[in-house]
Amino acid sequence: MPVQHIGYTAFSILGLTIAGGWFLREFVEGFPWAHLDIAGTAYTDSEGPHQVKGPTAIGVRLFTEFLLRRAGA
Repeated sequence: MPVQHIGYTAFSILGLTIAGGWFLREFVEGFPWAHLDIAGTAYTDSEGPHQVKGPTAIGVRLFTEFLLRRAGA
């Protein structure tokens, strides 16, 4: 599965999260793929026992948990 990382330098992060997926589709013809825009979707201004101040990475953690459970880990 292709992996892509493009910063939002050329795009506003407000409403253009599909840009990464649109870019990827040009390179994956004939291959199953998915674009998950999950890295920086939430932010917190305070700390807790399970979370540091800043980006929460909740989408990354959720997807990792899903993969681990699918793998039986």
